[in-house]
Amino acid sequence: MDLLIDLVKQGITVVMATHALVHANRADRTIELLDGRITGEFAKPQ
Repeated sequence: MDLLIDLVKQGITVVMATHALVHANRADRTIELLDGRITGEFAKPQ
């Protein structure tokens, strides 16, 4: 995860799919899917 965070700090966009909430909570933006449809979208305040 630290490597991905470092890439983002360099301006590189990272897209990650996970079921682990501990990893999703470190993301700046999270999109939840259910059966291929968006059910929620959350962004951390900047």
